[in-house]
Amino acid sequence: MHAGDGHRSAKVMVRHVANLSDAKAARRDRRARCLARLPEVREAFAAGRVGVSQVDRIARVASNPRVRDQLWDLDEDLAVVARKLPYRQFDRVLANWEAMVDEDGARDRNQATHEARDSSLLQDFDGTWTDRGRCAALAGAHQRAVRDAFYAAELDADWCEARSRLGDAATFSDLRRADAQRRADAIVAIHEAAADVFVGRPGGHRIVTNAMIDQRTFEREVVRLAGHTPLPRRPDLTLSDLTPDPFDADVDAPVGGEGSFRCDTLEGWRLEPTEAVAAALLGHIRRVVYGADGVVIDQGRTQRCFTGAAQIAARLASQTCIWPGCGRSVVHSQVDHLNPWHRGGRTDQANGAIVCGRHNRLKEHGYTIERHPDGSFTVTRPDGTPIPATGHGPHPPTGRHGAGEYDRPPPRSSVPGRSGPTSAAPGAQTDPGERPRRDQPRDGWGSGRRGPP
Repeated sequence: MHAGDGHRSAKVMVRHVANLSDAKAARRDRRARCLARLPEVREAFAAGRVGVSQVDRIARVASNPRVRDQLWDLDEDLAVVARKLPYRQFDRVLANWEAMVDEDGARDRNQATHEARDSSLLQDFDGTWTDRGRCAALAGAHQRAVRDAFYAAELDADWCEARSRLGDAATFSDLRRADAQRRADAIVAIHEAAADVFVGRPGGHRIVTNAMIDQRTFEREVVRLAGHTPLPRRPDLTLSDLTPDPFDADVDAPVGGEGSFRCDTLEGWRLEPTEAVAAALLGHIRRVVYGADGVVIDQGRTQRCFTGAAQIAARLASQTCIWPGCGRSVVHSQVDHLNPWHRGGRTDQANGAIVCGRHNRLKEHGYTIERHPDGSFTVTRPDGTPIPATGHGPHPPTGRHGAGEYDRPPPRSSVPGRSGPTSAAPGAQTDPGERPRRDQPRDGWGSGRRGPP
């Protein structure tokens, strides 16, 4: 029938003639194939005694080749059960029957799902989040039980609020949250409870979310929360949050007519300013307000290492290692002095910066790091030439330091079995047998690691 008009299959013909989606056409095709093998069910379906949902459920079982032949033998029973049982009970009966007939298949599918278990919380382009995951049967049942318990607590809280407001006349429609909102809030409550438990575990600590926000944005949102309308911002197209190019002749010129905008977390996850400021004022998260120079606070101490509030403040000032092209996250980097402690450097925010372990060691071999008034940094090679912040500009010169030396690994240690920078004088050469690594990317995006959001 379908071949006369050149259609590849009955499904394609149905999709075209009835103008259906691919999914709906596929369901109709499975339904037709199933009814062709089950005359009793087909008769009950034609008479209206069995619904479309029941036939589609039978067709899904028939798609399993390991149980298909046994299913055709149950034609009469299927017609009776589909007619008498409510759909949810009918669905459970078929699921149990399929699991008993195809024990190996059910076990294999469950094991495969367990081995491929996954959970992800992904930030979308608009800053919102989507939670996805999959797991095996027992783990899923346990998680569902936990979620149901927390959902029940959220529902009880809504009923208590409604009855305190309306008394015994309160009904379900008077509850302040929708069912979907209670489910989402239950997940938040689960995470908050887990964070409280994590504090008491060996090696655990208090989990804090840091909201990073510039002073101008913070003040605007406070005005908005006070019931007033702040003046509209008029940002220009200057990328004011980018590090200036050290080779730009106009590097000292002010950038960004409105100043740098920032509203995110320490890890770089974007936040909505009004929500972030409201939560910060309520004490739900730690707020860190930036001045125009990009410096958080001064934490000068008569101690050598950045610890406590000094370390936190230094980490809040950057999202990644400040070395050009590195891009390693601040949570996997270290806080160190720009001017070394042994040379009189202070332990304060003006002299602190985020560098990963590799570049923290490498800078002790003749490299210098300078902080500019706008909070940006310039890294200078041992020969006095700056490393371009964007990968553009002159290449490192040849000579004592060799072309491409800054792309090489740190010099090998003289201690057997160890690698990394030695205690040699600044500018020490790499192992003579080591060739320059030209294949290394000059920025953090080509290393196979996802950059900051």
